[in-house]
Amino acid sequence: MVVGVGGTGKSEIVTSALDAARAADRSTTVIRGSVSSDLGTGDIAAADGVVLVDDAHLCSDDVLDDLVARAEREPASATVVSCRPEPRRAQIGPVS
Repeated sequence: MVVGVGGTGKSEIVTSALDAARAADRSTTVIRGSVSSDLGTGDIAAADGVVLVDDAHLCSDDVLDDLVARAEREPASATVVSCRPEPRRAQIGPVS
């Protein structure tokens, strides 16, 4: 979990984690909160490999619920999430 105000480099950290996962030949699922995703409900919870979420504070409730389901199913799963401290989204808490 990477938390910080705008402009502090959260997206760069997520991009670095993505680069490292790809260099290690890991499958990846990337969600950018500011861009609508074509992932369906349940896709994130069922994803294998590394899930990276940038700007989680902008994600839909469905996406955040999927992240929580993934964290509950596989507490040690490889998930990188960045968000701003405000507005605080209730669904983000269980992911961290």
